[in-house]
Order: sequence, then C-alpha cells, then structure tokens
Amino acid sequence: MKKRLLFIGTFVITTLFAGCSKDEEKNPLVGTWESDVISETFYGRSTPYNIKGRDIFIFYADNRVAWKWTASDDTYEGKYTADGNSITITFADPATGASVIYGPGESFDLNFANGEKALATVTEQTYLINGNNLTIERKANVPLYNGQTTYATKAIYKKVVAK
Repeated sequence: MKKRLLFIGTFVITTLFAGCSKDEEKNPLVGTWESDVISETFYGRSTPYNIKGRDIFIFYADNRVAWKWTASDDTYEGKYTADGNSITITFADPATGASVIYGPGESFDLNFANGEKALATVTEQTYLINGNNLTIERKANVPLYNGQTTYATKAIYKKVVAK
C-alpha cells in the first residue's frame, strides 16, 4: 500500500511539474527583445543600419507589450495579437492617449533627402523567431508622383537572456 501511495504521489508531482511549462515555451514571443540591426528597402535598394540597443520590446504572456525607445526614454505600452506569423501591436500614445497601430493599416510619413514626403501604409507585418533572434518584417505601399512603390523594413532583435 505504501509503495502504491508513493507511486501515485510521485506521479501526481511529476505531472504537475511537467504540466507547468514556462510562458516562453507556450508563446515564444514572451520576453525582452533588444534591437540589433534594421535594413530598409526602397526602390530596390537595401540599406542596413546598426540600431543595437536603440529600442526594446517586452512581450508578456497576457498579450501586453511595452516598447522602449532608449534614445528618448519614451515607453509605449499596449497589446499585441499574433496570428500565425502575422503580428499587430496597438499602443497608447503617452502624450495624447490616442491609439497607435504598429502593423497592417498603420500609416506613416516618409521624408526624403530632397524634401519630398509620402504617406506610406503598412500592408503586411510578419515575425519569425529563430533561436534568440526575432525578425519583424514590414511592407508598406507608397504612392509617389511617378507611381506606387513598396517600402520594406526588416528589423532583427536579440532576446535578452537573464544571467
């Protein structure tokens, strides 16, 4: 009888611990991600920029997200939704409280060196996690005086691993 109780007790404890996986195992986005490099592609030319440590995303298991821009100490908090490999993030602007979308449907100004401006609209935003790398790719349509073109960014973030 004691052996049977010991077996059942061991089984229950093992099952409880095996069933309690970390949030990161359930959702690989969960954690802190620090920027590393970004490349912009416009008119078929790709330009890489070193942005190491300029911005940080913190994804939580309950779909909250915080984005910190380290150059200005600004922090935006909001929610994210991930469906397949598509991701949309909605922030509250700390200055106005207005909702800001980071993903499909978002519009932003592109300022060119010659003084021209264009309004870009994000059509697709995807993510991929490979080991400790998070890649976020964005594509936007840009209507210009000589037709429409695509503007794309590919940002790579490194997972911050606690030591």
